[in-house]
Amino acid sequence: MPIDLEAPIAIGPVVARNRVFLAPMSGISDAPFRKLAYGHGAGLVVSEMIASREFCEAHAESRKRAARHDGQGPLMLQLAGREARWMGEAARIAEGEGADIIDIGAESTRPYKGAQKVAAADELTRLKPVLAALVALGVPVSIDSMKAEVVAFALDQGAVVGLVVLARGADATPDELVERLRSAIGRAPMAMMSRTMPPTPVAAPW
Repeated sequence: MPIDLEAPIAIGPVVARNRVFLAPMSGISDAPFRKLAYGHGAGLVVSEMIASREFCEAHAESRKRAARHDGQGPLMLQLAGREARWMGEAARIAEGEGADIIDIGAESTRPYKGAQKVAAADELTRLKPVLAALVALGVPVSIDSMKAEVVAFALDQGAVVGLVVLARGADATPDELVERLRSAIGRAPMAMMSRTMPPTPVAAPW
């Protein structure tokens, strides 16, 4: 069935005006850039990665990355950290300052030299306490991963959207990931991020 990228999509309590999202880009997707992307038609914008502890301690760079400007539309804030208490507190502060969705992950999806692939079991071990802390706060949470089973677990535990990252090291082709996710989670909201267009463009609900 053809995908209508212009159709709105509900992501938990947030409604994006269309299904084209600005993926997070380190050193690029700051507030002015996000505002520009939204002005050119993006349905939802995502921040650069923000270290949770530094954000809680009000480090200038972390706060600058998270700053929200009028006119940038729904904002997904990407938090990094392994300690549930810092992640939970950062999510609470971020939501209070205007973030609509908090994005987390338990493995770097940025392809860099020397990166070691993380097994799904290890990724889930890292993810579980952080995800539980954020869901308990009632903050809308998104999960990004290169593994279908990790995304499916997070959605089952209360995440509102899954971001399947098609990066070097992904455990399946784009089409294989789609089929796994269809079997695991049915019609949950889903997006795909890639540096190139996947063979079968996907938007969800399917």
